[in-house]
Amino acid sequence: MHSPENPIGCLLVTHLPAKAELRRHPELEGRPLIICDGGAGRPRVLDRTPQAGEARIGEPLEAALSRCKDAVALWADTEHYEEVSNDLLAALAEVTDRIEPGEPGTFHLDLTGVARLYGGPDNLHQTLLAACDSHWRPRLGVAAGKFPARCAALQAEAGGVQCLPGERKAVRRQLAPLPVGRLPVPLEMVDRLRIFGIHTFGELARQSAGAVEAQFGPAGRRAWELARGMDREPVVPATLPVSVQEQLDFPFPSDSVTMLESGLQALSQRIWQRRELHNRGVRRAIVRGSLAEGGTWHFERTLNTAVSDGDEMLRILRSGLAARSPDGASRYPVGELEHLTLTLSGLSRRTVGRQHILWGDTDKVQAQTRLAGRLAGAGRLIPLEPESRLPERRWALGEELNPLNMPRPVAVESGSRPSLPHRVDLAGKGRWQRVVRILDLWEVETEWWRREQVRRRYCRLELDPGKRITVFRDLESGDWFQQDY
Repeated sequence: MHSPENPIGCLLVTHLPAKAELRRHPELEGRPLIICDGGAGRPRVLDRTPQAGEARIGEPLEAALSRCKDAVALWADTEHYEEVSNDLLAALAEVTDRIEPGEPGTFHLDLTGVARLYGGPDNLHQTLLAACDSHWRPRLGVAAGKFPARCAALQAEAGGVQCLPGERKAVRRQLAPLPVGRLPVPLEMVDRLRIFGIHTFGELARQSAGAVEAQFGPAGRRAWELARGMDREPVVPATLPVSVQEQLDFPFPSDSVTMLESGLQALSQRIWQRRELHNRGVRRAIVRGSLAEGGTWHFERTLNTAVSDGDEMLRILRSGLAARSPDGASRYPVGELEHLTLTLSGLSRRTVGRQHILWGDTDKVQAQTRLAGRLAGAGRLIPLEPESRLPERRWALGEELNPLNMPRPVAVESGSRPSLPHRVDLAGKGRWQRVVRILDLWEVETEWWRREQVRRRYCRLELDPGKRITVFRDLESGDWFQQDY
């Protein structure tokens, strides 16, 4: 078998929308699932799981549900599928930048001359498959055209490779058994072909090209050529990648400028560890926030020169927020933020080459650097609202903004004065300790304009063995907590 001189690859993730939904909803694993789109007027089947095999992609949802009565139907989240595709596209771009994305989960690659950079075709094929998360179960087809390569990918096993020969007759023989439903034509045309007794590629290829074109028009001629393994369309590389995004939930709603900047710092640290940004720069940054009172806040910066460093991007965002808008208004959000999103786009191509081995020394150094950055970020103190009267709102730990000094429930027994502690059980196991004296007593109440009101009475206590602790009573619920103040 002779390999094609100018090979084209097709990296295929079958049923990407269904796999993406199962990753978000693992409780649906093993159940018949149908993904639909097309609006509420006449939704159609976009994708399905194998358990919903009676549903045909492209048919009305009503018809599919009539045959799959136990199926769960979900509306398509096209933005999420695009984000997944962008991640896969960026991962493949680490191997070659000549990639043309197709429908969700389909990536055509011009592999001409690439194999020698990786020590041969086998190493190249395994590198392409390894670039994708195993959850997606990618498969790779290689042939002399885009459509034959896709057919080869469909014939490959999950995680495997299928190569078609370079001779056209051999390709035609290998494609002959495939059903006409795999042709990129409307569902109605597939049904008409079957009415005429044409069920496979081989049966279509044996027809006269003129007769097929007379019956179906230019789409029929195109289908006839594809059935014979003829596809002259070149791979048109896409701009890689489109965007990268990270999200962060604040531990509590806040209108603090310090907390906003700390959130941006945490997001910047996290997003520049993403594989998509290795050896790349960005030209646009968008910050969006969800307000506790409803609505969103938005801020963006477009740069003349690409930035390839997280600290530099953070400096640009901070300076842009601090500056007043042309009408003199503040750029900071008006209201308490609950959620923050950072999106970077306008990504430029990498400027360094890759070695031809699957896991080279350069990759190891980069991985070790990323790991060190994560470990350093995990233990780093980040200010939230250092001047807050509530200790848990002052400082957080790491890029996830985990608050420090969170209140811990404690058992308290009152004496003659119901609002003051007489004994405390710190471990909650009935090991009571007597309060020798109350060293200090004060109340804390948050600002009236905050959505969530907090009223506490703090007590600094000295216990029997000479130990000192701080506890407080929630004046709304009556519960007691221990907290370092």
